[in-house]
Amino acid sequence: MDDRPPPFNALQHGLFRRLVDRDEINEAGWLRARAESSLVGTCRLCGGHLQPLETLPEGSSHLKWFEARCVLCHHEVASPAGRVLRRSSRRTEQPPGWWEIREMRLRDGGD
Repeated sequence: MDDRPPPFNALQHGLFRRLVDRDEINEAGWLRARAESSLVGTCRLCGGHLQPLETLPEGSSHLKWFEARCVLCHHEVASPAGRVLRRSSRRTEQPPGWWEIREMRLRDGGD
């Protein structure tokens, strides 16, 4: 019997579904979570919880940024104007070994 925990899967983490309406952040839900000091998701790097940061307009454009920070690794995520952005494929934002597995699967003809 294998007692090891399952490997970390970054695709199972991110903002909580209750805070996302289609491809936009539910602003009322986000602001409620901020006011109640609630969590808004889990970190895609380490699996820690995301704490919302203060939502302020950026500069003179009045573009509202929704930002959160992981309580464990302090990685920050941001959503400009409440848009939920596609996941980054930057090498630094993937869990350890992710790119190696991806390259191996592409070489073997699978995805």
